[in-house]
Formats: sequence, C-alpha cells, structure tokens
Amino acid sequence: LRGEDQLQRAALAHDARQALRAAVAGDDAQRHLGQPELRRLAARTLSHLAIVENLRATPFVQALKDSDREVRSRSAVVLTTISGVPPETVIPGLIEALASEDRDLASEASLALGRIGTPALPALLQALRSKDAKVREAGILSLNYGDIPEAAVEPIAALLKDPAVDVRNSAVLTLGNSKSNKAITFLREALKDPDAGVVNRAADALAKLGKSEK
Repeated sequence: LRGEDQLQRAALAHDARQALRAAVAGDDAQRHLGQPELRRLAARTLSHLAIVENLRATPFVQALKDSDREVRSRSAVVLTTISGVPPETVIPGLIEALASEDRDLASEASLALGRIGTPALPALLQALRSKDAKVREAGILSLNYGDIPEAAVEPIAALLKDPAVDVRNSAVLTLGNSKSNKAITFLREALKDPDAGVVNRAADALAKLGKSEK
C-alpha cells in the first residue's frame, strides 16, 4: 500500500510522533487512515521504535476502543513501554479492556497491568475473576513481574480449583514464586490435583519454598 510506505518513512522522520499518534487515535484515524491495516502498521511500528519513550499515553488509551483487534491489543502493549506514564492515566483504559469480549485484548491488558506493578493490583485481581480462562491465566502470570503481594496469595490460591488446567498450572507457578508462608498450605492441597502436571509443579514449588514433598 502506498500509505504503508508513507508511514514507514514517517517512522524514521522527525515528525514520526505526530504521524503515528494520528494513526492510532480513534476517530481521527478513521478520517486520515481509514484502512485498519494502516492503523495496525502504526501500532506495530510504535511497539518497536525507541521514539515510544517520547509519546503520550492518552492516544493509546483511546485506541483500546478501536474497531480493529490488533490495534487495540498493540496499543495495550505500547502503553507498558512508555516511560514516566502516571498509572492513573493508563489503568482506567486497561481496566475497561479487561472486560472486553475480545480475549486477546483482555489478556494483553492484563499483562500491561502486570508491568505497571502495585498500583494495578486491584485490576489484576479483577482479571483473576474473569469468565475467560485465558484472561485468568494472563492475570496470574502478570503478578510474576515483581514481588507478589501477600494480598494476592489467597485470590491466586482460589484458582487451584479452576476447571482449566492451564490456569491451575499458572496458579501453582505463581504461588511458588510468592515467598509466602501461606502458599505452602495451598500448594500441599494442589498435590491432590487430578492432573499429573499440576502435581509435579506443586511439588517443585514446595521444594523451591524449602518444603519438599518428594
């Protein structure tokens, strides 16, 4: 596409910030770059360029409502790479994305919240209660980005009874990384899981916590 060539050149130019922001800014993008392929290209480009550090977060929060799935998901990822972004600017848009019927967007938003850290904990705990197993799993894994707060241990442990084995595996892994004494009791219960993989991971997690059950 001719527009793709223009965007690629703009990404290398001094005014790249303005050109690429316009491509993911919602209604303006529909007028200036109506083809979703071009908005996707802008989002992909921004996720790889160093100029991301100098971009404002607001257009990307708005882009979480874009009609195109990839634009929304990529924008969530970009938000986690912008340095100096106040959490209160980013979190509301990501919380909204967690409730999306789009599983990929909700998962990307959950991971983005994990990168934000402690200020995003309430939203991550919300992700653990999602109806979508993929979102629950992403929410659990997001907590591994830093020190796992004590307040998250019991909500994670509740997912040891989750019907999705991937969610249970992720819960075991995260409890093992929590360094919490509370986690030991929950992990011992996980040794009774019907899935052999979960049992093995629980035993490994207990060993990691110095409570080997092998």
